[in-house]
Parts: sequence; structure tokens; C-alpha cells
Amino acid sequence: MRRAIVFAAALLAAAGHVHADCLGEAKAALEARLSALPIRETLESDRDGEHQKVVVELETLQRLHTVTQGSASQVEILVLDGKGWSREKGRWTPFAAAAATAEATADDERAMAAQLTDGAVATCLGAVDMGGQHLTGYELKLEGDPSSGAPYSTLHLYVDPKTGLPVSLDMSGQGETGLARAKQTFEYLKGFKLVF
Repeated sequence: MRRAIVFAAALLAAAGHVHADCLGEAKAALEARLSALPIRETLESDRDGEHQKVVVELETLQRLHTVTQGSASQVEILVLDGKGWSREKGRWTPFAAAAATAEATADDERAMAAQLTDGAVATCLGAVDMGGQHLTGYELKLEGDPSSGAPYSTLHLYVDPKTGLPVSLDMSGQGETGLARAKQTFEYLKGFKLVF
């Protein structure tokens, strides 16, 4: 009997369901992405009938490029060491709030790991194959107040086991008028430089 229990525990551990600190591993992966700059983060979301795509390219936390596409508009911002430009319909124009935008983006990037993991219950999913890429998966269940504006309650984080860096994050939950879904991907851009 004891041998069967030990064997069953070994099978569960091999399947990735039994692990000491799934939440800590997920948070560490999200935090590690900022030490792997430059990076391109693409977030596509569908919430309450609206589709939005946001692309953020970070050479450093003070050198960034963002493109936000909604159903009716596109806004682009470029910040290079405190100087900035924006464009909504064609021409680039000086952007006075460049330093504040860079600081707000840097704060958001630094806070992301805590926002997605604080108070979460995590499950290690073990090895996951996504399109031929062998990744490590984590499921995070968040309990929150739906009126807080954060509709995502279930997150699936996929991490490259060789680098410890996140590759994608799938989020789902309940919006004001229906299901809310989002997918964020992370691309690491060695040698990438932003220019204007």
C-alpha cells in the first residue's frame, strides 16, 4: 500500500500538479521580463463588445513606443529619454507629457507581477506544448471585486523553461456585459533600438 501511495505521488509530481511554490515561480517569471529588455509586449483584448490592441516596445523603461488600436482610432506614442511625440492621424507632433508617460508606463511594468499574482491561487500546469514550443504553464485564479474595473479572474501564464521568461498570458473573466478575454505575448528583442 505504501508503495502505491509513493508511486501515485511521483506520478502527480511528474505531471506538474504538485509543486512547492507555483505562485512564486509565476511572479518571478513576470518580474524577470524587465531584466530582459528590450521587449515587445502585445495585448489584444475583447471586453464588453470592444476589441483593443496595444503594442508596447521597451528598449529601456525611458525609451518606449506604444501603439493603441481601438475599433475607431489608433494612437501612437514615442518617448526617447524624456522627449516625446505622438500621432493619431498621420503627422507626428511633440508630446509634452512624454516624461510622465514614460514614468507611468515604467510604474505599470514594474507593478504588473504583483497586480497579477497578489491574492491569487496558483496551480502548476507543468509542461505545455504550444505550437511546437515546449513551455511551463501556470494557472492563476484571482478573487476580486468586479466593480474594480479588472474583469480578468483566470489567467494562464506560459513560461520558457530555458530562460524563465514569460512567453504568453491568457486572461478571461466576466466584463460588465459579458465574457472578457485578453491575450498578451512577450517578444524579447536582442539589440533592438528605438529611433525617430
